Amino acid sequence: MMRQKILSVLSVASVLLASCNSQEPQATIEDETLNWVKQSDESILASSEDEVAMQITRCYPKGSQFDCLASSATKPGMILLGREVRDNPNIPNGRNIEEFDASQVGYSCVIFLESGMEAFGEDVNFFREAISSEKGSLKKQYVQLRPMFGGERNLPWSAVEVDEFIEENGLAANKLWFDCGEVAEIIDNGSIASLETNLVTYEGVFQGK
Repeated sequence: MMRQKILSVLSVASVLLASCNSQEPQATIEDETLNWVKQSDESILASSEDEVAMQITRCYPKGSQFDCLASSATKPGMILLGREVRDNPNIPNGRNIEEFDASQVGYSCVIFLESGMEAFGEDVNFFREAISSEKGSLKKQYVQLRPMFGGERNLPWSAVEVDEFIEENGLAANKLWFDCGEVAEIIDNGSIASLETNLVTYEGVFQGK
């Protein structure tokens, strides 16, 4: 029954939306469109919001490149997340599920937030992990943060599991693993705005420690 409920929510959402180091960010960032703010942990953070989506990108300088976690909160209750190493951090995040899915080769995660469960004292939140190639999704799973009625919770994929699958299947992945479960907990205990705080750490989210 819960699986049917989850699939129902996903169907509605789909229809409605069809290493770290302390090196200073490159000077060219200041000339680009995104408004980057340096954080106390040496990462840089940019956020924007319009009628379509709220986007938050956090990047850690990595030599001449940037290790970035990009998120787009779309409506209704869907947060798209992906991690990639960029030469230039000023790359637009996917603004809807179609744009997002089309750009994913490797690991990605979508967090779904559902309201309307006030009788149970809390919302039901779950996320979808996926590993994709240029042709589409190869493997995916849904993970509930709080299984109802004593149900068992699927364990999120580890970095080892994801990296092994990518290597064994010869994927030229541009999207890297991150701890989506950790990100989901951060958002669930606050909101998407929590991704702009020091609750997000390189060790916790990017390395899963």
